Amino acid sequence: AMAHMAMASMAMSPMAMAPMPMAPMAMASMAMAPMAMASMAMPMTKAPMGNEDAEFSILLHAFRSMRPEDFARFLSRYRSLGYSTEATNRQGQTLYQIISSYRNVEPFKALLRP
Repeated sequence: AMAHMAMASMAMSPMAMAPMPMAPMAMASMAMAPMAMASMAMPMTKAPMGNEDAEFSILLHAFRSMRPEDFARFLSRYRSLGYSTEATNRQGQTLYQIISSYRNVEPFKALLRP
């Protein structure tokens, strides 16, 4: 009887009547556009990494933090501001040269290919 009463009180609690939380994928797809726009702005304002050239550092951070489709939109903005995808690190390497031996980055390489 005690277990039955506990179950009955749970059924009437506000938590029991609350709507089910949205599935993570549904939440992610709803928030994708604003998050993508915010993530595109962030690399432009991020301080350079270590002693790297600021232009290269922006490009590297964007590569590391974006999906290919967001990176494509980012590159459009990056280039429109006068930045070059040929920017180099301290060793004189472009981002394309650095990632050319990476696996699973073909969409990025296609976007950066000289």
